[in-house]
Amino acid sequence: MQITIVGLGIVGQSIGLALKQVAPEIRIVGHDADAAQVKSARSLGAIDSSHWNLVSACDGADIILLDIPFAELAMTLDAIGPDLGAEAVVSDLIPIKSEVMAIAREHLAQPARFCGGHLVSPALLNLQGPSADWLSSATYFMVAPPSLSAQAMDKMANLADALGCKPQFTSAEEHDGLVAAMQQLPELAGAAILDTLVASAGARDRANAVGLALSAHATALERGAPDPEQEWLANRTNLSRWLDLYIQRLTVARDALLDKDIDTLQAMATSADHAAKDWFDAEPQGNDVESPSLSPWRSMFLGGLRFKRDHKPEKR
Repeated sequence: MQITIVGLGIVGQSIGLALKQVAPEIRIVGHDADAAQVKSARSLGAIDSSHWNLVSACDGADIILLDIPFAELAMTLDAIGPDLGAEAVVSDLIPIKSEVMAIAREHLAQPARFCGGHLVSPALLNLQGPSADWLSSATYFMVAPPSLSAQAMDKMANLADALGCKPQFTSAEEHDGLVAAMQQLPELAGAAILDTLVASAGARDRANAVGLALSAHATALERGAPDPEQEWLANRTNLSRWLDLYIQRLTVARDALLDKDIDTLQAMATSADHAAKDWFDAEPQGNDVESPSLSPWRSMFLGGLRFKRDHKPEKR
């Protein structure tokens, strides 16, 4: 079997390392426009070989994993689609799925070969470099269109099993609703907080304390997404709904401040504190798919914005 990994960042290299640990006989081919990433993957043993040409790297692959930015998906599928092997399955790791599946239908010559994917794990928040270890705590979301063959589904399920992940088949709509609430809302809120602080008078005086604000936007930085704004736009229906709810709560908080309404403010603080404690301290159970998606909120609260009452901060 051959698996081609297109995009050799931390996630792509980690996948290669995990596969080589459990199935060294699998041939893993890598491709990345960044020569440094290719060199790193080869030196770590995450890939067996690489090719500078995308189509050549995918030649003969049974599974092609695309760990690429959302903005590059359409042109990548246009390039590899015409030369796909008869049984090849293509999957992505982009954290939105409805738009991805639509692009696959439009730009992949054989859209029935495409299975959407997304890896989430709390360990990604602190990951400093490629490692196979974090995958054992990951949930592997998979969106299988009705046209996907049983053989292709088996390949993807077996891949998740080989990586040590928990496979979670879901719909694109359900996945994107969860991502909008648990990942993209904190990302966009954090970006808005930073923009507010930078654009307001006295920004230079606040420079020494900028770390607190940066923590709210740390998810996009640590995830390494070069174009989070493209993902926000692609999931705009879900994300705008959550933003409306968030704005409503901010309005309640502002009005309570102006009215000196201590009861409302205390109720909001206590509710947020209890939710943070319940979510951050709970161990994932079975196929619980929400806990791995909470890293943006963990980053925001533990970065200095978390309320401190009767419990100690989580050890990092």
